[in-house]
Amino acid sequence: MTTPEGTQPVQQNHLWQHPPQLPLRSLQGSFQITSHGSSIPIAKSHKLFQTYHASNNTDTDTSNPSLIAWYLPLDDLRPDVLLPSGNIFQCRIQGDCWLFNLQICDRSLCDSAWMYVENDLGTGVNGLVGLDASLFSMEIC
Repeated sequence: MTTPEGTQPVQQNHLWQHPPQLPLRSLQGSFQITSHGSSIPIAKSHKLFQTYHASNNTDTDTSNPSLIAWYLPLDDLRPDVLLPSGNIFQCRIQGDCWLFNLQICDRSLCDSAWMYVENDLGTGVNGLVGLDASLFSMEIC
């Protein structure tokens, strides 16, 4: 995949400091994701994955993982919500990560969604949109 025109490299965000260390957890069923403070869903999905990181941010201690992100197919997000931000993060391990702004009603969440387009780790997130779990709620439909 090629890098979109007009993208700019950005500094690391806490979610991208370490690629997912634990396996993705696949959730079965129908799900809807809403932004905190809004009842309008930004996504509906039948293919939702959770990823966790070690709570102390080390690669070796996985005894108390914390949920940090949901990953879902691009087509499961409402098309009017996800907007390319023009920024990319270049992870030395995962490769290029395209960043997106989320437009939710009158709020814009800058660089709050991402998609790895090169994935050498086999984590399964390549081509899926990542969302910061602290900004959103997930409900089973």
